[in-house]
Amino acid sequence: MRVFQHIDSWKRADGIGADVFGLSQIFSELGISSYIVTRTTSESFHTPLVQTISLRDIPLSNVEDVHILHYGGTGYPLDFFLSLSGRKILRFHNFTPATFFDSSLDLNLALRMQKDEIKTEIELESLGLFCESAWCDSTFNAELLKHYSFQKVIVLPICKKFKILRENQNLSSNINLGFVSRFSPQKKWEDLLSVFQVWNSIYPDSQLDCVGSVVPAFSKYFAYLMKEVQNRNLTDKINFHFHLEEEKIEILRKDWFATVCLSEHEGFCLPVLESFGTGTLTLIYLQGAIRETSGGEGVLLKEKNPVQIAYLLKYFRDNPSIYKQISANQVKRVAKFNETDWSSSIQRELSFSI
Repeated sequence: MRVFQHIDSWKRADGIGADVFGLSQIFSELGISSYIVTRTTSESFHTPLVQTISLRDIPLSNVEDVHILHYGGTGYPLDFFLSLSGRKILRFHNFTPATFFDSSLDLNLALRMQKDEIKTEIELESLGLFCESAWCDSTFNAELLKHYSFQKVIVLPICKKFKILRENQNLSSNINLGFVSRFSPQKKWEDLLSVFQVWNSIYPDSQLDCVGSVVPAFSKYFAYLMKEVQNRNLTDKINFHFHLEEEKIEILRKDWFATVCLSEHEGFCLPVLESFGTGTLTLIYLQGAIRETSGGEGVLLKEKNPVQIAYLLKYFRDNPSIYKQISANQVKRVAKFNETDWSSSIQRELSFSI
């Protein structure tokens, strides 16, 4: 048996990329030869444990092979995937509905996203007919597939063990806020700017670290964010960081009083568990898979009122014992998540034993 993980573009830093890498390690531990097949890649991680190949270099497949398509929307050549010999599995990571792309910011992008959403729905229906099962990284994502033709849908969380760096912050000097994600519309960075504007009026020396990446498709949205920063007179208060490695993000987080995630569409939200593992107070807008990923820990927000959120943060700063209890519970959540038995689940789903 060989396993081929198919992904349109592999970037290990994001949630899908981390999952691909983690599954590769599990396959290696189980004694299974595995490959990552990608159309494009921005990074090179070819090691004895992680073998990355392009579509044109994939070995001739046979009926004993397993092909896993990591899917977060249209992009990977579906005809190629379906033409391969062997078992086929969908690894479903959700897709962002077109409603999150504001036509007033970028009409062409909004229209393209509408077309992509229709194509995505057609592709999922086709995959439901040809894949023996779908592995979803959250129950939220599994619910979405009920509308399609999949015969078997299971939940297998993103395959990553998160670092636990410390349990409590030194609250006396920390007043900075931060968030890590892509600079894309559904992440609602503009809402974070609104919260920080109030927070900065309370703590004028505070800074906001915005850590992420900008893909060309979202360049107009990022330009809108930059204009919002200028309009709010926050240019010298907000720091944008691009394509940082995990170790550098960890250094930044040491100066954060809190991570604030106001995203409105999350199929898993890997940055939540990364933040939990540092002990940093984490406020999260309760949408999508957030309750499941967080395990109910952190501070879950049902509404997004910038003034209320800023003063809620101040409350936690004024009450360090409460902060520390939330922090400790967040760390426990990460420790529990790290106990996930991916190996047993994969052995069961692929029907083999070692």
